[in-house]
Amino acid sequence: MTIEKKIEKYLRTTTELSKVSFVVKKLVEHMNDLCERCQSDRIVCALRPLCDREYLNLLIDATVDEKLYPKFCYSLQKKEVISFLHGKSTIKPMHDIKLAAIPFLEILFGKRNAKSVFKLPPKEFAESIMKKLSEFFGEVAYSISEGKIFWVTKPQYYIFRYDLNKKVFSINMDSEIFGSVDEIIEVTKLLCKLNKVDCFLFSTAEGLMYMKIFLEASKNLEPKDFALISREFQKEMSAFSDFVNIIRRKESEKDQIVIVISIFDESEGVESFPSPYILKNIFFKIEEYSKRFLKHTK
Repeated sequence: MTIEKKIEKYLRTTTELSKVSFVVKKLVEHMNDLCERCQSDRIVCALRPLCDREYLNLLIDATVDEKLYPKFCYSLQKKEVISFLHGKSTIKPMHDIKLAAIPFLEILFGKRNAKSVFKLPPKEFAESIMKKLSEFFGEVAYSISEGKIFWVTKPQYYIFRYDLNKKVFSINMDSEIFGSVDEIIEVTKLLCKLNKVDCFLFSTAEGLMYMKIFLEASKNLEPKDFALISREFQKEMSAFSDFVNIIRRKESEKDQIVIVISIFDESEGVESFPSPYILKNIFFKIEEYSKRFLKHTK
C-alpha cells in the first residue's frame, strides 16, 4: 500500500483531530502556492491546470466562501460548464464538476431568475431544472431522496446531483463515489425509467447487491442466436461486473428476458460502490444489446 493510501485510510478513521488539522493546513499552504503558480500562466491554467481543477472542486464542495476560490480558474470552470451545456467542445473533460447553487442557476436561468428558482420548494425546484436540462440534452428524469436531488439525461446518461444541505451541484458525475446505497438505488431507478424497463436492486444475506432487469423478448429470436448474443453481452459486461446472468422465460403471451448483474458488496463499504461511470456503461450496454435481441416492454 502506498504512503498516500495509508494516510488516506488513517484520516478516515482517526480520532486525533490535531493530525487532520495538520494535513489540512499543509494542503492549503501547498495549494495556495500551486494556484498562484498555475494562474500566473493563463495558458497552463486553461489547458493543463496543475491540479486538474480538483482543488477548486474541493473548495466548492466544502462550501468555502467564493471569495477564496482561485479567481481565474473559477471563471474558466464556469465558462466550461456553459460550453458543456450547449454541446460545445471543452479543453478538458467535463465530468465530476462542482458548482454552488446560485452560480449554476445563473448559468441555467440567468442572474435575474436564479434566486427565485433557488427559493422554490424541492419538487418545483427539481422540475424547473429538469425542464431546463431537457432543452440541452433531451429526455430527463429526476428523483428526490435523503436530502439529494438527482437528474439523469438520455441518451447521454449525464448524471447531475444537488445536495440540499450543502447547496452544491455535481455536474456529470463519473468517477465520484456515491455517498450511500440509497443514491445508487435512486440513480438506477432513473436509468431504468429512461429506458422504460422494470428493474430493482436486491441484496443477499452475505451483503452482495444485485440488479435485476426485466425485458420483453422477441419470439422470433432463435435459441442459438439468443445464446450467441448473450455470450457477447456477458463478455462485454465483464468489464463492469463480476457476475452477469441472462435467462429467457417462455410465457403464454410473451417471452421475457431476465438479466441479473452484480453491483457491489455491501460488507466492503463505500469502496466497493459502483461509480456513476460503471452504472452508465451498464445501461449503455443494455440499450445496445436490447436492439439486437430484445424488445422493451411498453
